[in-house]
Parts: sequence; C-alpha cells; structure tokens
Amino acid sequence: MHCSSDEIIIAFVAGQFDGSLNLRPGAMLFAGFISAIYEVAFTVWKSATPGKMAVGIEIVRQDDGRSPLPIDTAVMRWLPFAVGNIPGISGFGALIFLASLILIFVDQHRRSVSDFVGRTYVVRKPRRM
Repeated sequence: MHCSSDEIIIAFVAGQFDGSLNLRPGAMLFAGFISAIYEVAFTVWKSATPGKMAVGIEIVRQDDGRSPLPIDTAVMRWLPFAVGNIPGISGFGALIFLASLILIFVDQHRRSVSDFVGRTYVVRKPRRM
C-alpha cells in the first residue's frame, strides 16, 4: 500500500514507519484519523488549513459564499481523500488526486473533487487594511 508524505510523517511520529513507502493497515487508518481531525477541525474553525491560511485563501460554501463551514460540509470535503487511507484500495486516492489536479485547470471556478463533493469554493481572502 503506497502512502502520502503526510502519512509517512504521521507514521514516523507514531513509530510505525519502517523506511519503505508501505505502511501497515493500522498505521494507514491512524494516519487517516489524524488527517480527518486536522482537515475538518481547521476547516470548521478557520475556514482553511494552515497551508491555505499561509497563502491567503479560504473555503466558502457554494450556495451562499459564507464561512466558516458547518461540520457536515467539512467532512464531505475531506471524504474523497479518505479513500486513500482505506487498506486495500489506497491506489484509488491517487486517482482522486489526479482528477482534482485536472479539474482545477479545466473547471471555470478551479474546483477540485473535494469542492464538488462538499459544494464549496476556495477563494482568495479579502485583504485587511
């Protein structure tokens, strides 16, 4: 099972990384759990993860442009990438990533798979004077 760099870091911290790009199923599920907490909590609390905050973007609801997101919307945004943490079908996560990469260049609003599933947009935050 192939894993992402975030999963390798989490597995290393948890003592489950053996130096290869393969993780045991338990380590992958643990990495997915930490990923969910991180992604959903920041999206609900700040409308952006620290990386999005650093570049001045945030996530808003598609229907009314408001933020922060309710928890159910934040969970829906995270779900497509949760597939990459399910032992046995982790390769499907790479396909979702590839689809997102293509979508942000072909969609008029530059939405990813997560945006379509969660019914959201990622927008540039207004500058404060």
